[in-house]
Amino acid sequence: MTEQKKENIYNLKQLNFLPLEFNYTEQQDFSWFAECNESFRKNVASKKRVFYNNILFDELKYVLNGPIPRNFVINIRGKIGRKTGIFKTSLGLFITKSLDPTFNIKERLAFSSDQLNAKIERYANRKQIFMMDEALRDLKFGNELITSNIIENCREKQLCFVLCGVQERTLTFSDYFLDRIGESSDSYLPKKTVYFSVSKEIEFKKEYRGYISINLPPLLKDKNDDWNNMWKEYMFLKDEHEKKVIKQQVTGFDFEERANRILKNKKIIEAVFDGVKINRQLLKNIIYKIYPDITNDNRKMIYTHIINTEIT
Repeated sequence: MTEQKKENIYNLKQLNFLPLEFNYTEQQDFSWFAECNESFRKNVASKKRVFYNNILFDELKYVLNGPIPRNFVINIRGKIGRKTGIFKTSLGLFITKSLDPTFNIKERLAFSSDQLNAKIERYANRKQIFMMDEALRDLKFGNELITSNIIENCREKQLCFVLCGVQERTLTFSDYFLDRIGESSDSYLPKKTVYFSVSKEIEFKKEYRGYISINLPPLLKDKNDDWNNMWKEYMFLKDEHEKKVIKQQVTGFDFEERANRILKNKKIIEAVFDGVKINRQLLKNIIYKIYPDITNDNRKMIYTHIINTEIT
């Protein structure tokens, strides 16, 4: 590393009373980004734009509570060093709860786009934040379409979103990306300070604006307070979700749940089923009308499930 890159890393380590600890791989990552991306070098590595905390939170509060119907989307992801176990969810919960005190795990947190859609249908009002923690990867393009459409259709209600590690390979639906820079030493536990860069995508190019530094509430398993109770509830739901994933009972696209919605609709069943046979073409048309934002393969899965279900 050149002296300039070493200085950048040294400067970043001195920005908080809980100093960052860069291992060798993280030093390489940081130096590479500083070399290859001008906005990262100017606004993150060089300290010209130090803390973005107030700017970011003021913008988010204005969008959430403003008089004009708007919404924001934040995607929290890995960048420097490892991609997992980097406090994405902790940071997401901290931001969400700070901006929206009414947030709760049961009603507002989902592990897939289908879960998110179901919770919005059941619990959404106005000017709220929902959170999606992508514990399950779905490589299908249709899943990105679903997420994008959910976000767009919630703008009028000013429903905002914090996403944790959600893929945006073919579509960009986030306003802000928070990418990990580093964290304080484990020797300071249970205190933990995390650093994430703040970027936006403009004309298919990522522009870094600065970085945020958040002192997360102590994660104490035995402590009984609002933060730790919320964390325990999150871990319980995540464990239950992962058990289903291990048993292969969950996919990113829950075609059975969508098919069952149609099967419960008496008007649709009466229209497509005459008591003897199903009008298959009409059923396909209805599925397309109800779910225009999914892929043909996903619609075929819904159709097949309905056809194979005994209708009475």
